[in-house]
Order: sequence, then C-alpha cells, then structure tokens
Amino acid sequence: MLEQPLEQPMMEKLAAMRLHGMLDALEQQHKDPGSGELSFLERLALPVDHQWNWG
Repeated sequence: MLEQPLEQPMMEKLAAMRLHGMLDALEQQHKDPGSGELSFLERLALPVDHQWNWG
C-alpha cells in the first residue's frame, strides 16, 4: 500500500467504498517510475478504467 501520510486516508476511503480496482491501480502506479511521465488525466484514467474492468 502507499506510504504517504496524506494518501493513507484516501486509500482507506477507496477500500471502504469497495473501489478495490482503483486501489489496486493506484498501488501499481505508485510502484511504476514511468507513471510520473503521464499527464494528470492519463493517470486518473488508469484507475478509473481498472475499476470499470475489476472483477
């Protein structure tokens, strides 16, 4: 899971809302050094798409 203090409450909220696909995608982004090169909208679209296809 992500380690930043401000990110922890967000991650807990995603889990509470059962948005486990978004949670998983954000953790993957955090581990991928190349994700910093994506635009904000590209980075936002990845967890949204991941959640849409989750299951």
